[in-house]
Amino acid sequence: MSMVKKDMLVRLMDVPPHVTEEQIMNALLDHASNAEAIITVHSATVTPQETHNPLNRDAYVVFGDEKTKKDIIGSLMKANFETEGHVPRKDDRKVLEFEVECSDPYGRLELEGVEGDEAGGTIPQRKATIFLAVDDMPQKVTVLSAAVSSRQRIPKDKDAALLIARALDVKRKIPREARFDDVLEKLISDVGDEDILDVCIAYLRRVHLFSFYNGCVYSENVADVIRGQHATSTIHLRLKNADDLLQKTREENDDMYGDLQENDEGKTTDLLVMRLDESTRKALEQTSEWASSDFIVSPQVDALAAELEGQEIKTQQDWIDEHGIVDTDGRARCSFPFCRKLFKDGLFLRKHLLKKHSEYLKAEVAKCHDTYMMQAWDEEDQRPVPPIQVDCGKSFGDVPSVVTGGKHPTAIDPEPEIWKKEEERQKQIQEQEAPRQQHRNHEDDGIVESGGAPRRSNNFVDVDDMKEEKVELSFENVEVPVNPPKKKKKKKK
Repeated sequence: MSMVKKDMLVRLMDVPPHVTEEQIMNALLDHASNAEAIITVHSATVTPQETHNPLNRDAYVVFGDEKTKKDIIGSLMKANFETEGHVPRKDDRKVLEFEVECSDPYGRLELEGVEGDEAGGTIPQRKATIFLAVDDMPQKVTVLSAAVSSRQRIPKDKDAALLIARALDVKRKIPREARFDDVLEKLISDVGDEDILDVCIAYLRRVHLFSFYNGCVYSENVADVIRGQHATSTIHLRLKNADDLLQKTREENDDMYGDLQENDEGKTTDLLVMRLDESTRKALEQTSEWASSDFIVSPQVDALAAELEGQEIKTQQDWIDEHGIVDTDGRARCSFPFCRKLFKDGLFLRKHLLKKHSEYLKAEVAKCHDTYMMQAWDEEDQRPVPPIQVDCGKSFGDVPSVVTGGKHPTAIDPEPEIWKKEEERQKQIQEQEAPRQQHRNHEDDGIVESGGAPRRSNNFVDVDDMKEEKVELSFENVEVPVNPPKKKKKKKK
């Protein structure tokens, strides 16, 4: 829970499954007097309970500042008192109620049209009641053992925590100006290993929801950490004067606490230390691949990529503003002529445009790349352009030629090379034809000198040379098969 200020946090209970975080946030912002108030809502994992609906969940609201919290909480208290019909002498209520508009999770006010009914109609209104707890939530704090808190472990733990923090920054795509090394440089100028370790452990827990001293595990849900359902919920404190306590314990109870000693290989046999070393080793193995994937092609390319990314974000926002119509009451309508859907506010319209009409946005964003692609094309020696067609005469026709060169592009005439290849091909054909011609001349030597037909092989058969042959047919000793007599069928009576 230390990733947010304790007095900027409230708990929501019995949130129905059909109510989204955006709907809760809009319902709370309706009670704020400041239109620029900032709040965030985080939902916890559903945990079935006997006294509640097993599908309901808890959620937590994080306020941007103390003024916003007092404003919204005060408005909710006033609304609850007006509902009850009286105002108590002391504002000591611990649970408040408020209604959430949950008619449609996408914020639509009109149904989609169907065949024969283009209007579609309006969405029926639906509301849900949610309870808000005003009281403070306890924070889990535990003190580490003397063996884990020893100053001899600080350099080793610091190096491991630094590697894990840097790898998680790469994995979660934290901006370079907001990563741990830059944060540490801004916070402390001259620091020691212990200060670096403390800042790194706090950074891991608050930014990445990672617990270093509790098994090197991390959570994907910030609400579970706030609620205390995850190992990352616990804040660990190192024991003061841990080395003195260890030395005193060894001297007084050497036989009983012999496991605090190190073995011949320099490894301790303390179970808590062994558990921490094993979890740290596994975390380093897992995160080593993430850190290796962080590289820059060159500073110039990285700067151009950052500039291009900024232009894409600006183009996307301009495109969303151009394709939305916002009424005076805050409702927004899609401006595409084939859509024209109505939404509760601009936030839901933004989601609709990005989800349903993203193909039009991609075309606009792609235009941001034209200038950079043209500049890179001008600087290339081998330009990625289609080859040009060169006329190589009647024999070869149009032949493609590759364009080369940067500032002065040129194309090589392919006709001399084609003629060279053609001559080599003709020469090869002549070399292959010579033995064939020699073989044909050898066959012509069998021609009769008087001009008769050429000599033919014994297996040759002339189909046009008709010959008369006598054939005798003999029918002697020919056995003719006789069919067996048919059986007489009995007549049925």
